[in-house]
Amino acid sequence: LFFLMIRRPPRSTLFPYTTLFRSAATVFSGCNKKVDYDMGDGTQKEGSAGEGGELSSRLGVPESYEGKLDAGDSGIKEIAIKDDDIITPDSDSMSIVSYKKNSFDNAYRQKVCEAIFDKSKGIYVYDWEHQTKSDLQTQIDSYQTMLDDAKEAGDTDTEDYCKEYISYLENEMATATDEREGAGDYSASDYIGQIGDNQFMLSFSEGTEGLNASFDLSYYPSEGLINYRPYEGASFVYAYDAKYGEEGLDDSIVNTCTFSEDEAVSLAQEFLAGCGIDDVIVTDKSPLLWEYYDSSYNVIATEYEGYIVNFGRSVNGTAPYSADLSMVDTLSSDEDDAWYDAPTETFSIQIDSNGVINASCYPLLVSTGEDQKNVDLLSWKELLKELDKNVAQYYTDNKTSYSDIEFNDVRLTYYCIKDDSQDDVYNYVPVWIFAQADENDGTYDFDYPVQALMVNATDGTIYNLKDVLEAGSISYSDYYDDQSDMIDGYEYDDSDMESTDSDGSDDGSDDSADEIEDGSDEGIIDDEGLLEDDVVE
Repeated sequence: LFFLMIRRPPRSTLFPYTTLFRSAATVFSGCNKKVDYDMGDGTQKEGSAGEGGELSSRLGVPESYEGKLDAGDSGIKEIAIKDDDIITPDSDSMSIVSYKKNSFDNAYRQKVCEAIFDKSKGIYVYDWEHQTKSDLQTQIDSYQTMLDDAKEAGDTDTEDYCKEYISYLENEMATATDEREGAGDYSASDYIGQIGDNQFMLSFSEGTEGLNASFDLSYYPSEGLINYRPYEGASFVYAYDAKYGEEGLDDSIVNTCTFSEDEAVSLAQEFLAGCGIDDVIVTDKSPLLWEYYDSSYNVIATEYEGYIVNFGRSVNGTAPYSADLSMVDTLSSDEDDAWYDAPTETFSIQIDSNGVINASCYPLLVSTGEDQKNVDLLSWKELLKELDKNVAQYYTDNKTSYSDIEFNDVRLTYYCIKDDSQDDVYNYVPVWIFAQADENDGTYDFDYPVQALMVNATDGTIYNLKDVLEAGSISYSDYYDDQSDMIDGYEYDDSDMESTDSDGSDDGSDDSADEIEDGSDEGIIDDEGLLEDDVVE
């Protein structure tokens, strides 16, 4: 059961785990495809009647672009832009939207618990340190089944582990309580309740530093999921996004869920609204793949039954940029032992024929109601001039191992930047993203860029990514040494391993860079506001 974690997708795509794991959220924008987070067209042919909206037309943003930037003394041979699908919001303007750090008080936890669970059947505190006899017996029964299967398969390693863990659970029985404690004042972090005829666990998590408020709903006990969905000959079952299956998304497989995809989206939206979350936008929808394993961890059957619906924060009808920036090359160096992560507000809901069965939600922020509407944005030509002026200095200050850079993902969007002038205040600001995804077997996964520039869309300055993401940074040694649980030699991710928070800075560019005169060399802006050798459609 545990070794499967190594070969499955990232843990945010799996439901559920053993009781030692808790789920996490990720926006599934799809494997190896470029996604318009507007869930619309978002692009425009230059000179046409605004297919990407009035904003795109007004700023003169082309549908595609090819050109070079001045690499200066950065040490990079060539910095190019080549994107045939530039994405912009389908709107007529953009704003700076102000939020404050969210926190879970007792009243909020009660609201969410009572919105999700059947209150008439009781809502109880789950105490990880003092489990009930029923909790322990359920785990003993599950591990005994695993032990029997391991004996039959001749798997001595799993057999030894199960014996040791069963012995540990039996020892815990001596001090276990008979009954659960009621929810009381809702000051606890973990709760057990009923949805229909099944038990679920709801876990709240937040920290004092940065942005990391989240809550997760999962079937309880998670190792008993095979009892929820039994299959002849199967000892274990996992459910996750069908795009991450061994064969990828297979449109020929019939989804047997009694709900349609649209109905699943509505159920997910109702679930979030009940939790006080309604300013969201759908970013992706996929079938829910159930994968059944025998006692030797061989897949014996798969089926599509249900959906995963993913949402992002809606900022003026647009989902902010949410790609994983942790792999950007300029963030890595021998001297920089850090893990950079982004403040991504994501909401992932899994639905089968019974309704919502799993949720992973990161409501990191709440609106302050103080917005700067209709901010002035640079035109495309003005943007290129500023970018050409600043990019060499940026890469001089932020070294990369790449000798050539080609930005193949260009989009105007929003990003969450910390307001340094106010405590715990964050602004969603208009930014241009220039990102590069490397080719892998003929495809590009734009969710994991290896290069990225984040450019202030109002003045063209380039944000320093390290500054923007700094609050979410932890050392690799701390990540693995301090944030993991070791039980009988097996390592499990702790519930607090996710680092989804981030501090920001308003300006990471070097204003001392010399201004470049128009039209002097290749890669320099000419009188028409375009780079030499540019190709524009």
